[in-house]
Amino acid sequence: MTLRLPEKFYLDPAIRDHSRVRDFLGKYKGEIVMHGGGLPPSDGWLIAQQNGAFLKPCPGQKGYCCCNLWVLETALGCPFECEYCALQAYQESRALVVYANIEDAVREILAANKKRITTGEFSDSLALEEHFPVLPEVLSACRESGATLELKTKSDFITPLLKLDSPAGLIIGFSLAPTEAHAAFEKGVPHPYLRIEAAAELASRGFRLSFHFDPILPGFDYGPLIEKLAGAVPEKNVAWISMGVFRFPKMAGDAILRRSPNTHLFKGEYYFSSDGKFRLFRPVREKLFKHVYDLLRARWPSAFIYLCMEHEAVWKNVMGLTMTPARLAHRLDKIALLRNP
Repeated sequence: MTLRLPEKFYLDPAIRDHSRVRDFLGKYKGEIVMHGGGLPPSDGWLIAQQNGAFLKPCPGQKGYCCCNLWVLETALGCPFECEYCALQAYQESRALVVYANIEDAVREILAANKKRITTGEFSDSLALEEHFPVLPEVLSACRESGATLELKTKSDFITPLLKLDSPAGLIIGFSLAPTEAHAAFEKGVPHPYLRIEAAAELASRGFRLSFHFDPILPGFDYGPLIEKLAGAVPEKNVAWISMGVFRFPKMAGDAILRRSPNTHLFKGEYYFSSDGKFRLFRPVREKLFKHVYDLLRARWPSAFIYLCMEHEAVWKNVMGLTMTPARLAHRLDKIALLRNP
């Protein structure tokens, strides 16, 4: 899927002469508006300079098992419009922000000595790559520093990956949802089966893959999706699989209701949990996790499956495992260091 750009871009004057900006402006045919500061209007995207840190710890919470993943914020916002997206809590404007000074991100990676890094927390790792390529520089820095780079995406745009000299040091993570959930909540996103086809193509070329069932939503059957996935991708290519049941901070819930006042996302009964998020009650979450876990384990008996931002008791009740944040991080770090199949 080729990404369609907005008809207008706002540009921070401080980086108008940056080589990355010049390259983009040489190809872009739309309107360019200088924007001196503050949030841009929502009728375009912003190209800006990242003045803060690029590399940040994943925003996990005390009391829940988090995996010590580090997030590289090369952009803020996503070109896709998933109704459930938590990014809505972080964006006062709907304008997507792309950062031009990726050379500073590279310096941070080389100095940080981290084990696992992703660019897919605050944006989509692949959707913007056609127009704002960062992968060659970021991957090179990760390889030099010994970090594994996980690209998390809902896109099926894998052309930049096919041009790489090697899949070493890289894991491609596809976020997936049942087709009915996709139709209801994932506006402008490639169909899940197209993402599976992209994953299968990468598997045939020796890439390691991950799959993220997050958010798991009540009321949907994940069986056909998992059958399709397991029939297309060999287990040997699967680095890990994550699962997370729909949860949200109050700011995200408010933003979802502003943008989609008729949403069906909040039909369940949610409570305010100790980590500051609204969650379904634990027995309900455990039932949803068990449904997806059993389907996955029936087809991929050896793949490592973990729960994203969940309580240790849920791990025990769903998978029979005693898990702590340190154990989870250690397990993922070990898998990240494995060679490609």
